[in-house]
Amino acid sequence: MRSLSRAIWIIAATAALVVGCSKPSPRITLMIGGAPAELDYWEKIIREFSQTSGVAVNLMRQPTDTDQRRQSLIIPLKAGEKDPDVFLMDIIWIGQFAASLWLEPLD
Repeated sequence: MRSLSRAIWIIAATAALVVGCSKPSPRITLMIGGAPAELDYWEKIIREFSQTSGVAVNLMRQPTDTDQRRQSLIIPLKAGEKDPDVFLMDIIWIGQFAASLWLEPLD
């Protein structure tokens, strides 16, 4: 779990830097789903990140069900909406999301 939180911290920090370069008040939208205990953990990480970085994070909760989560991501991405900035996804979605040009490098 510790390596997962470090990886997410890196992703969120990178996204915050990208967003921070383009807006005076940095704010990112993070879309995640999972069991209630998992979401509670994410809220703790978000609070710590916001306090440390000064970047506000808008948490968009997704359903627990993987198929419903995938669909809740596809709808805004397909529509070209600006949110979410960062999202947690299943590894098997990478091919579809990359082919649809919904993913961007964080380097």
